[in-house]
This record gives sequence, C-alpha cells and structure tokens, in this order.
Amino acid sequence: MSRVTIPVTVTLTRNGGKVPATLAEVAKVVSQMSADNGANWTSLPDQPNTVTDIVVDSLDPGSYLVRAAEVDTQTPPLTSAWAQASFTVVAPLPALDPPVLGSPTVS
Repeated sequence: MSRVTIPVTVTLTRNGGKVPATLAEVAKVVSQMSADNGANWTSLPDQPNTVTDIVVDSLDPGSYLVRAAEVDTQTPPLTSAWAQASFTVVAPLPALDPPVLGSPTVS
C-alpha cells in the first residue's frame, strides 16, 4: 500500500483570472479520486482554504486520477472548474530468487 501526496495551490482569482479574490472568499477545496479512468469518482475529505497538499493513504498499485475544485463562500456557493492530475502507483518488486547452489564436493 502506498501514500500519495498531491501539492495544491489555492488560487486567489475568479473565473478568467481578472477579478482578484481573498483567501477568506475560499470556503474549502473539494477533491475526488478515480481508479477507473474517470468512470467513477470517490470523494476525498474536504480540505481547508489553507491546504498545501492532499494526502491519500493505502493505495494499491494502479493508475489513478485525482481532481480538485475550490468552493467559495457565497450563498449559494459557486464551485470552480475541476483541476485534474494523474499518477500511477507501481507494485513493489518481488523478492529475489534464491541463489543457485552447485553440487557439494566432499574431500
């Protein structure tokens, strides 16, 4: 089982990058993960607006997608578009084969 750390940078702009925002306007960061190329998504725990990493533990070998979006503090809240990243957890190498022993010589 592997642990994966995904760096996150909370943006302080609104859609199109022209309207500055403050950290107080970001309520949280929501994220989801998929192990089947995006056919099904599982929600990960919500992160605070100060998040710098999303950490996922106990992952089996395989290929994964993770996506995250920012949710603002308006009522009703607006959610940004998804940012997406992919990664692969590689299976550890198996143990080495035992050495090959020759026939003993008795003298």
